[in-house]
Amino acid sequence: MVTVIKSGQLVLQGIMKFTNAVLFLFILCPLSRAAQDYIPVSLCPPGAREWQIEADRKNCQDPTPNYLCAAIENLPGHFGSICTQIGLSPSGMCAVLNSQTHNLDSVPCKAKEGCPDKPYSPRELYKWPICFGNFYGSERTTSSPKTTVGDEHVNTTVMLEPVAESGDPGLLAGIIIFIVITLVLIGSLVIVYILDKRFNWGLRDSLRTRTRAVYNGMNKRIRSLRNNRSDRGSDTYMEPFHRVQVLNEQFSWNNKDVFWKLTALRYYLMVTLKHYIGIDELKDVTVLFKTSLLQHFKESILKELYDINSWDDYAKLDISLVYNLLRNVCKHITSPTRGWGYDPPSDDVNLGADIERIRSIWNRYCDSETEFMHLDDIFVRMFDRFGKISEDVEVQDSGSEKIMSVELKPECSVNDRVVLTKAIKLVLSSLKKETFVIVKGAIGSGKTTCLKYVDEHYRGNQWEVKWKEEIITSSDLYVQENKKLLLCCDNLFGAYNRGQFASTSEIIKALENLEKGGYGELKVVLAIHDHVYDELQKSPNVKALQNKRVVVDFNEFSDAEMLLIFNDQRKQGHCTRDRRCPFRNVDFRSIQDTLKVNSGQIGDPLLTLLYSNLHDLFNKKEATQNIVRELCIIYQNMSEETPELFHILFYIMMVGIHKLKNKLPDWAFELIGISNEKVEQNVCHLDAFLVGRIDGQGLQMKHNLFNFALFKFCADHTKYQSILLQHCQFQMIEEIMRPVSYSTQSDFCVVLKEEMIPVLVSRVVGQNLHMFMKSHPLMDQSDFTESLRNKTPPNVWKKITN
Repeated sequence: MVTVIKSGQLVLQGIMKFTNAVLFLFILCPLSRAAQDYIPVSLCPPGAREWQIEADRKNCQDPTPNYLCAAIENLPGHFGSICTQIGLSPSGMCAVLNSQTHNLDSVPCKAKEGCPDKPYSPRELYKWPICFGNFYGSERTTSSPKTTVGDEHVNTTVMLEPVAESGDPGLLAGIIIFIVITLVLIGSLVIVYILDKRFNWGLRDSLRTRTRAVYNGMNKRIRSLRNNRSDRGSDTYMEPFHRVQVLNEQFSWNNKDVFWKLTALRYYLMVTLKHYIGIDELKDVTVLFKTSLLQHFKESILKELYDINSWDDYAKLDISLVYNLLRNVCKHITSPTRGWGYDPPSDDVNLGADIERIRSIWNRYCDSETEFMHLDDIFVRMFDRFGKISEDVEVQDSGSEKIMSVELKPECSVNDRVVLTKAIKLVLSSLKKETFVIVKGAIGSGKTTCLKYVDEHYRGNQWEVKWKEEIITSSDLYVQENKKLLLCCDNLFGAYNRGQFASTSEIIKALENLEKGGYGELKVVLAIHDHVYDELQKSPNVKALQNKRVVVDFNEFSDAEMLLIFNDQRKQGHCTRDRRCPFRNVDFRSIQDTLKVNSGQIGDPLLTLLYSNLHDLFNKKEATQNIVRELCIIYQNMSEETPELFHILFYIMMVGIHKLKNKLPDWAFELIGISNEKVEQNVCHLDAFLVGRIDGQGLQMKHNLFNFALFKFCADHTKYQSILLQHCQFQMIEEIMRPVSYSTQSDFCVVLKEEMIPVLVSRVVGQNLHMFMKSHPLMDQSDFTESLRNKTPPNVWKKITN
C-alpha cells in the first residue's frame, strides 16, 4: 500500500508540474500575443480609405493605438498587421515586420525605382507600393537595422480580410499536439482521481492547495506586469542605478547641465508631433482651427506653421504651439488623468502625462527653479518611446518664455460622416421655432445631405419621418392626434428644373396650409434648387416661398467646412483604388483657389465630388465655370473610345435605377454591348459616375448632374436623340425640355428642336402622357402644340388646355 501511495504522489507531482507549465503558457502566451496583436493577412490596404477601414476594424487601443500593415521581412508576398506606435521612417527605407518577432523594423530599399524618396509616416506606407513587393534587389538582406530620427526610433507600415495561411504544417502540428496533450492530461487526472478516492491518498486536498497557490502566484505576477507597464506596453520600471547607467551610456547624462536636459525634453515634444501629425495634417490644422490659432498665437508664430513643407520645418515651430497641437489635435494621445494644464499624479506615466510634465518643468525653470524631481524618469520614458535624439541637439537660449496651455476649438465638426455646417445647424435651430424651413441652394450644395441629417436627428427624438420627392399635397400634412411627424420633401417642384406643372396648384395649396397645423405636431423641411426657387418667386401665387424668415441659404461654406467635405470625398474617390493617383497629394489650398472661380451654377461640394472622381477636371480652372460643358466633352470622348461603357451610362440615365438581376427592357438591346452581365462586369470601370443603392440591389448615377449632362449630350446628337425621347424617364423630359422662346431658361434646360417634335409627340400620344403637358411651357411652342393637337382626341385636348 505504501508503494502505491508513493507512486500516486509521484504521479500527482508530475501532473502538478505539467499543470503549472500549461497554466504558465496559457496565461503568458496571450500577454505576449496581445503586445502586438499580429495577424497574417493576404494583402495590405492599397489606399487611404481601405487603410482607415482596416484600422477601424482592428480597433487598436492604447498603449499601441496605431494600426499597421506591412510585408514580412525577407518573405515577399507575405504580409501581417499589428497594433503599435508609429514613428517616422527615413528615405530609402521600407517598413517591414520582423520575420521572427513580428515587431516593426525598417530595412534598406534596393529596388531600381519606387523606393521612398523622403521621410514618411508608415501610416502612409501604401504610397510606396514597392515596399509591399520585392524591394531587396539582387541581394537579400537579413538584417533589421533600427533607425533614428535625428536619432529617434522609427516604429513604422495593406489588409482586406485577415487570412490564415492555408496548409501551414506548423499550425496543424501544434493543434494535434495540443489535442493529444489535453487528452493525456484529462485521462491522467481521471485515473488519479479514481485511485485517490479508492485508496484515500488525500491527493485531492493536496491538489486543491497547490492549484490555489499557483493561481495566486500567477495572479500576483500578472498584476505586477500590468503595474509596471508604461504607456507603450513594453516599458518596465528601471531601478535608479540602471536608469542612470542607460542615460550615461546614451547621453553622458551626468555631464549634462539642467538646461541641456530641459532643451532635450522640449525637443522630444517636436519629435512627438512628427510622430503623430504629418505635414498634410498640419496644413489641415491651419484651416480647421484658424480662429482659435489667431486668437492665441501671433501671426509671426503662425507663419512657420503656414509655411511648413518638410520634416525639417517642424524644428522651426514655436514650442507653445507644438505643445498645444499635441494637446488639442493628436487624437491618439490620451489626456492626463487630471486634465491638461495640471500636474499629473506620479502613477500616471502615459505619454500625455509626460508631455504635461515637460511643460510644467520648463515653466518652473522659467521661474528660476533648478531642482526637478523625476526628470530622469521622464527622459527615459521619452527615450523608450521615440528613441535616441542626437547629442548635438541645438541648445540655445530660448529665453524665459513659458509654454502656455490653451484649448483650440475646431471651426466645425463631423457627426456620422456628415459635416455639421453652419447652414445645417441653422436649419435645426429654425425648426425649433418654425413649422417649416426651406433649404435653398444650387444643385449639389448639400441640401439632400441636410435633409438626411435632420431625418436622423428627429428619428432619434422619437419622431415619425415621411419622405416625398418633388411634390407635397394637403394629405401629406395630416398628423394623427398626439403624434409627431417630420415631413422631408427633396427637390420641391423638380430635380433638374421646374416640373410638376400640372400639380403646381395642389402643391401651392399644401404650402399655404403648412402654418395651420393639425391634431398632432408637424415639422416640414423643403429642399429646392436656386433656379427653381427664383422662377417661382415671379409667381404671385406662391406666397409661402416668399417668407424669408424660413429660408436657409446653402450656398456659403467656410474653408473648414469645405476641407472636411473634400477630405471625406477624397477617401471615397478614385484614388482609393489607384496607388499612382496624383490626386492623393493635391493640397487643399489648390482646391480653394479653384472654388473661388465657381460661377455658382453648382455647389462647391458637388465640384469637389467631381474633382475626387474625375481628376482631369481639376487640371483646368476654367472647367469650374461651365462644368456641364466639361462633362459633355467627357461623354463625347467616351462614346468614341469606349462605346460599351458609354452605353451602360446612357441606359442607367434613361431608367434612373438599374435593378440588378432584373431583365433589361427590350429597347436597351438597341445599344451595342448592353446586357445584365456587361453592366455588372463594367461597374468597376464606371465608379466615377455610378454608385450602388443602400439596399445593394441597384445602380444609379452618383448625382443628378451626371444625368443632366448626359441628357444634354444625347439630345444634341442625332444618333441618340430618338431613343432618348422615346424611352427616357418622362420626368426628365418634363423638367428639362423647354421651348426656344422660353423667357426663364436656366442653365439646366434643353431647347426642343424641330426635328425632335415628331418623336416627342408620338410618345405623349402613344403612352397617354397628355396630362404632363398641362400648363407646360412647351405648349407655348406653336409647332409642337399644333402637332400634338392634330394627334390628340378632342376630349383629351380640352382637358389639357382648360
